[in-house]
Amino acid sequence: MIALIDKRMGLGLKDLFCIGTLFFLFLVNYSVQTELPNFARLYFHFSNLGYIGILIYSRFNERGQFDFLCLMYFVVFHQYGADPYSETFTNFQSGIYKFFIFLLFLTTVKSVRLYGATFFIFVFTSTAIQVLYGDRFRLEYLFNDMLFYVAIVPVIMSVRRNVRFFSDSESIMYRLYVFTLVLPLACLVVYILDLGHELYGSYYFFYGHVISFLFIYSILYFFYLDKSKNLLKLLLVLSNFAIITQSAQTAYFIILIATFFVVAINSKKIRYLISLVFLFAFILIVNHFSPDGSWIALKSNQIVNLFTLDVSAILLVNSLAIRLYSFVNIFLSSNLAELMFGSGLGAIYYDVGNFFNSQNVHAATFPLSEISSGEFHTVHESIFRLFFHCGLVGIFFFFFLFFKKIFKEYEVPILFSYLYFIFLWLSSIQTVFFLTIFLVLISCKTIKVVNE
Repeated sequence: MIALIDKRMGLGLKDLFCIGTLFFLFLVNYSVQTELPNFARLYFHFSNLGYIGILIYSRFNERGQFDFLCLMYFVVFHQYGADPYSETFTNFQSGIYKFFIFLLFLTTVKSVRLYGATFFIFVFTSTAIQVLYGDRFRLEYLFNDMLFYVAIVPVIMSVRRNVRFFSDSESIMYRLYVFTLVLPLACLVVYILDLGHELYGSYYFFYGHVISFLFIYSILYFFYLDKSKNLLKLLLVLSNFAIITQSAQTAYFIILIATFFVVAINSKKIRYLISLVFLFAFILIVNHFSPDGSWIALKSNQIVNLFTLDVSAILLVNSLAIRLYSFVNIFLSSNLAELMFGSGLGAIYYDVGNFFNSQNVHAATFPLSEISSGEFHTVHESIFRLFFHCGLVGIFFFFFLFFKKIFKEYEVPILFSYLYFIFLWLSSIQTVFFLTIFLVLISCKTIKVVNE
């Protein structure tokens, strides 16, 4: 690991030990979760309590490690086994601990940007109107929806301030980068022990938007921020590139395209346009040469269809059609006021156009309870789900809060992180907790870390 460290970043033996321990815990947790389901519940109770104990100690004694450990919790304690369509605590192997650790992190955050409260007032006003005057509110979904909006309070309203402690964003970003460089070793272990699974010719070592973010982050950090590149790092980053490419979601490519496009506008530098051209060329090459029926061929073809606006081809792809029909059904289920201001949290919509019957709707697309009842709550895309909750006006408020940050950012990894948040924050609690902590931490621009 020493060969991966830039001495100018000031990482000591304690930092390396911390990263190495987290990597070990990352593998152990995944192995227990995958191979020892009967032992997993007891194990996760004890391991979470131990992790929380270390966090509490760090909160008052090792403040330089506290932030990083909070962030990495949502990496080393994997998303699955969680039910992807229900974010209640009982469906997480780590249970309520995830929320407790997030709250522990919030003890170091102070809200100062009160204008961000407008967005939350708007969301809960739409919810109250639906409860009082609408007929599509369902109490069973309210808590799940509220969790997401509670999770983004620090991003919307707060900056990181504590009179006795200032976090160093560069250090946080670099330590996360070092962790990502050893992910190929984790994938090798998973492959040897056959802990992953194969789908349409692609091998999934790990699952979830958090781990996918790390793979992409390592690539962007290496090419745009790392000042001590070497051959070993290049090989590891290329390994991460190969791993994420063969199993990437369509959204990841779209976010990358948006990242380079916005950075090119912000910086007015030709190298970012060149990066964008290379990315498009890569997608086209992959689309042309990938074996028919493979995962990567499926996803690259989706991107090509989206950018060529080939609606007929889009509707032939089940995952894209489900997303489009969900949006259309939300539109048809809503009146004019709901389209403008949203249906609120806990709302449901109907398959008004009977579109879902023409698709392969099953337990992996919607919970069986929603399919059988005809009352749908699940929306697969964060932006569509935000529209469902807040309407057009709410979406305007949300993007207005990020507009200045996005169009003044020149660093590719940072801008990518913000766009990843905007596109995917409503996908899972695991994702939004991780991204919220990361965005709050990288907003800290002070250089010095002061321990109590």
